[in-house]
Amino acid sequence: MATQSPDFPDQVSDKRLNELERRKRIFDAKTRIMGVDKNALDIQCLNKQMQREWERQEKQSEGSNAEAVNVRLQLIETAKSQKQRESEKACRDWSLENLHFGARREFALNDPHALKKDLPARLGDDDPRCGPSSMQKFGGEEDVRTLERKKQEKVEMRNTLLQQKAEKKAREQAYKDDHMSYQKSVMEANKLRQFIEANEAAEQRQEQMEIKNENLAMADEHAQRKKNQIDRNSALNVSELQHHLSDGMLTETANHYNDFGRIRRDAFKGATEQEIEDVANERIQQGAARRAQTEQAKQAALEEARLEEQTRQVLVAMEQDAQRQKRDRAKKLAAENQKLALEQKAAKLVANEMNKNKIQDTFYTQFGNSIR
Repeated sequence: MATQSPDFPDQVSDKRLNELERRKRIFDAKTRIMGVDKNALDIQCLNKQMQREWERQEKQSEGSNAEAVNVRLQLIETAKSQKQRESEKACRDWSLENLHFGARREFALNDPHALKKDLPARLGDDDPRCGPSSMQKFGGEEDVRTLERKKQEKVEMRNTLLQQKAEKKAREQAYKDDHMSYQKSVMEANKLRQFIEANEAAEQRQEQMEIKNENLAMADEHAQRKKNQIDRNSALNVSELQHHLSDGMLTETANHYNDFGRIRRDAFKGATEQEIEDVANERIQQGAARRAQTEQAKQAALEEARLEEQTRQVLVAMEQDAQRQKRDRAKKLAAENQKLALEQKAAKLVANEMNKNKIQDTFYTQFGNSIR
């Protein structure tokens, strides 16, 4: 469960006082119309400006601390990366030196010089590989350095093992040194962070004390302003009451007309009963005149409509007569064309009969009438 701040009651009381002041300022018509105290607004603006300047300085201080911490952490990270690179380089060098192709376990299967490195047929007179029937002992082939070579190989093997142990121990020691260095750098970073956090906590406590003192001072100033506002409102109320008792317009004792006979707009209280009656009579006359004018316009519109209807009927009759005459001419022309067509058809038939090579009866009667 979150604990309340020690300044929480003071903050609640300040908020309530501000709300009461705001309500009075809103619900008071005089203050809402005439405005608020300019000195109080100037003080509020100055307080806000100081608050913004303090916040800017605080952000700048936090930025400087964060930048210092960032630089320190970057240096630690750079040193850690450098050690990591050196360790990787040493590991690669050791791998190239000791884990090359020739050091593999299967190198004997791929060694191109395997035959050159192979042991001779016998290593001495007591070589167990050579039995009585081996037939491997020839003149001039006796190897008298076998024991010396084996001893040298053992020495080299011992030196190689010792060297590998020393390298392994050196790597373990280097790893331990790197680990210890990293832990040391981490501890230093933690100490630096704890120091910064302690400073920030102290500064925050100091700032809270300063804010509390400023809030107390502002509360005193607010109480004083409130008292001054109450006194000023009392004086304004007395002045307003005196004005209500002595003002001619409010008491209806002032003259409603100026020296030129015109109405004074700032003191006019309304028309008299006679003026109201005259205005009503004038409105009645205006209404009667308006109705007469409307009736006259209506009669004129009806007369105009009647004339338009007569004109339309005359035009329609003329159009109908023209259409009738047109139909008669069309019928007459059609009858004449039909008659002409019949005549042309009959003439065409007669011409066709005349133009045919038809054998007449006279053609047959002309034969057998004489001996020739």
